[in-house]
Amino acid sequence: MISCQFEHPERCDLRQSLADKVRAFAALKDGSLPPDQLRLLLESIAQNDHLHLDLESHLAPPESPSERFTEVLCEDVIASVYLLCWDEDLPGTLIHDHGGSSVGIYVLAGGVEELVYRDGHYSEWNHLQAGDLFCSQGDYIHRVYDRPGTGRSVSIHVYSPPLTSMKFYTFNAAEQRLRPTGQEWSKQSPHESMIASASSGA
Repeated sequence: MISCQFEHPERCDLRQSLADKVRAFAALKDGSLPPDQLRLLLESIAQNDHLHLDLESHLAPPESPSERFTEVLCEDVIASVYLLCWDEDLPGTLIHDHGGSSVGIYVLAGGVEELVYRDGHYSEWNHLQAGDLFCSQGDYIHRVYDRPGTGRSVSIHVYSPPLTSMKFYTFNAAEQRLRPTGQEWSKQSPHESMIASASSGA
């Protein structure tokens, strides 16, 4: 059972229902979920009534306008579920990978944009709006930011196996290639920002 001693009952119901969904998939598969199973899990989460009831609280202006809101909603041996809020006044993420974890993203409200990089090169620019979802393999590298004109946006990210590390990159325009920045995030270093904000030109 999820410990919800200090949470609102509806918030507790959300976290418990997500944990139950992830646990059900964990019983079917060891290690990490293949793309088709990850998509099924993400679709199941997207249909969660508790998630949509909780949405309004995340659409309000942020208490700390200089930081992106990130929350771990649940985590199991096979997957972790994060909620992220995106604001037009904040820069997007740095270009980053997911430490080998596959990722599924569902846009709950608003819209986000992402730049995708494959084989060290810029590959595509995706526009995602509320209701859109997609899943990718563990070698996925991208940058995400709020879609202009959508106001505050909210997205759900599912990682399998659970997210434990990320590396960051910069795109060398002259060479048209990605270069590692040397920066990394690790779950063992909680003082580091989970998804760093981009500096100029990142």
